[in-house]
Amino acid sequence: MSWYEKDDGSGQIMGLTLQDIENYPGNHKPYRGLNGSLRFFCPLHNSDHQRSFKLNMYTGHFKCYSCGRWGYIDDINKFPNKPSRKYLKIKLQQQQNKIPKIDVVMSYLEIYKALSDADDDHIAIRYLKWRGIDRKTALYYGLGYAPWGKWPQYNSEGKLCRQWKRGRIVFPHTDPQTNVINLYGRAVGAHDVPKHARHDHLNLPKGVFNCQGLEENQVIICEGAFDALTLLQAGFNAIAIFGIRGFNTDWVKSNEIIFAFDQDEAGNEGWKLLADQLIEKGKRVYKLDHEWYEGYKDVADLWKSKRKFNSLKLVSYHREGDRDEKNRESVI
Repeated sequence: MSWYEKDDGSGQIMGLTLQDIENYPGNHKPYRGLNGSLRFFCPLHNSDHQRSFKLNMYTGHFKCYSCGRWGYIDDINKFPNKPSRKYLKIKLQQQQNKIPKIDVVMSYLEIYKALSDADDDHIAIRYLKWRGIDRKTALYYGLGYAPWGKWPQYNSEGKLCRQWKRGRIVFPHTDPQTNVINLYGRAVGAHDVPKHARHDHLNLPKGVFNCQGLEENQVIICEGAFDALTLLQAGFNAIAIFGIRGFNTDWVKSNEIIFAFDQDEAGNEGWKLLADQLIEKGKRVYKLDHEWYEGYKDVADLWKSKRKFNSLKLVSYHREGDRDEKNRESVI
């Protein structure tokens, strides 16, 4: 990318192109507004929750209503006059036609085979071991590996994008019928992976990692796939929902639900919306007690450091927001 922010404190961005915007994950299908405007996820502050970035395709003006940055896309600035509506309509249609249709099942089978065929010295196996996950567990729950050039994500020009030099550990999104409907790829690496490159999902409907876990009487619901995987490694029944937006609570057949979200502001509040919906359906809802995390941000970080979990310490949740004063030790 060649864009940069002016240093005058105005928040104006220079050099941003339409390709920069469209290459950002999830932006191949923007929301269409009035007067030639499109709404995207903001590539300037790595948004993945709301389409706060508004672009006027006839003037080239853009603004993010979340981070406040604004400017004019460089593509528009190069025209001596504003491009016509006809030109822009044709350009957008051409870009949409260039995006290959992904056969997610075939892509998944190839990715799964890449991990199952890997030897013990393979970077993917070593990365999983570093995170406290053994090969047998990873393959049992359907994980795969996509090296550089094999992660099936395409930009609006029909070219592979969001590749990572050391490849991605891939988790399948599944539905209650165990169909693979999407893929999530986590870039292999630790602190050297830029935040914007760590996580990627294909531009397909969202599912659940280990969706069949929602059939058990008791289930732990996590945000992150590695949080769920570490709980599975430790012998608990867990699933990952990849964020609360779009999760279908009708899929939950379990009677007792335990939330194990990240210990940050978003994680401490986001789960309550789902908890209220599940209580309406007659479910018993709990959350992992804050002290159980021992100061770590999430379940995966705790497991990576300790390599064991003590019995789960839970706090009851009630729809009005009150919680039991007394914690209870899990007998899972």
